[in-house]
Amino acid sequence: MNNFARHYVATDADRRNRYQNPDFKIKKLLRKFQNSKFGFYCPKKVSALFFNKAVRRMADTRQFSLDPIFARCLFGEKLILSVPTQIIQRHTNPWLTLFGKNYCIQDYFLCDAQLDGVAGEISNLFTIREAEELIALGWDYRKAECYQNYRIALKANKLIRRQNVLLDSIEKIDQYFEKFKALHDSIKKHGLVSSNSNSSIKKSILTQRNIGVAIDQNGTLIKLSNGKHRYALAHALNLPFIPVEINMVHCGLLQDTDSCVDPYNKMYRLLDSGFW
Repeated sequence: MNNFARHYVATDADRRNRYQNPDFKIKKLLRKFQNSKFGFYCPKKVSALFFNKAVRRMADTRQFSLDPIFARCLFGEKLILSVPTQIIQRHTNPWLTLFGKNYCIQDYFLCDAQLDGVAGEISNLFTIREAEELIALGWDYRKAECYQNYRIALKANKLIRRQNVLLDSIEKIDQYFEKFKALHDSIKKHGLVSSNSNSSIKKSILTQRNIGVAIDQNGTLIKLSNGKHRYALAHALNLPFIPVEINMVHCGLLQDTDSCVDPYNKMYRLLDSGFW
């Protein structure tokens, strides 16, 4: 049986079910606790054993596993890399279906699915088209075709969601473009800065969204849904390097029966190797 994932368009019911899932509520509590002044502590030896067990279990039972929060606690700032902008050529949707089950891949760090079939060309990312058009117009966004398309969708009651906000009024559409412009101005002035650059990773990485990437079974970086607007502006402004966060890793890169190196240490070697 092949394990090729497919695109899935999430409905409002899917999102409600995800938010109401007991596992998701526990994750929210963990995020809140980790972001508190008490921080989050887990002995590294125990964490490494748990990570190794999760990777090895993937071969038998699961297609996606391990909450990214755990990986962030375990690997910390190692997950933040500076990579050439042009090396990211593919992107995928936040929701995928595999073996009849729907997954929001933002909830998982380990992957055993082949992402080749769902990774589209990065140039087709809607935020890149928007950024290029808006920059060409000097950010007079009301003249932009993309702005008019949002208004047409609103008038036809085909509401669009952007950055977790339902654009159900002209005011919200304007706010979306104003926020986009403010991000452009910030990047042009200060460059594209990682979300953890001015504070500890425990406090900031959970409240701001880095440009998220997955490492697929071939060691290729695939753009995930996190940080679409930041990536689009970096691409449109021709920034040579961008900070990215490893949000997902194909477990095949960490499994090797011929090696005595465990998955935990392989993950560290992968992050140190400059694989891109």
